[in-house]
Amino acid sequence: MEFQPAPPRLRRQIAERYLAQMPEDIRGSLTVAQLRAVRILLEKSISPPKPQPKIVDLRFQVDLFLARYYLVIMVGPERRRFQRPETGSPASRMGNVIAALMLLLGLNLMVSAGILLALYLLKSTLGLDFFPGHLGQQ
Repeated sequence: MEFQPAPPRLRRQIAERYLAQMPEDIRGSLTVAQLRAVRILLEKSISPPKPQPKIVDLRFQVDLFLARYYLVIMVGPERRRFQRPETGSPASRMGNVIAALMLLLGLNLMVSAGILLALYLLKSTLGLDFFPGHLGQQ
């Protein structure tokens, strides 16, 4: 899905709505250049910045019997200017750390099992016998 910024006409309409909420005496005191500068600033602030490409951008959908779920994993450099406030209790943060560690451990085990299985199949295909006479083979 590609990013679609708001069309210029819509941005102008929204900016005009905000300017209409300004008190009449203040809006009347602005020069044409000042009003144009405020309008341009409003139009720029209405349109969000274009998202930057991510190093990893994985999006999955899982269709179950009763519902559809999605999973999004994105990895990229931190571009936010301000630190987000910490939310949640220490117990929930500890739970998140434990869940992340278990996911990483599970992924590690799956990759390791896949590698070992591939090596075993390769050994069997090539007919290699590393332990002759093992398990009563003659």
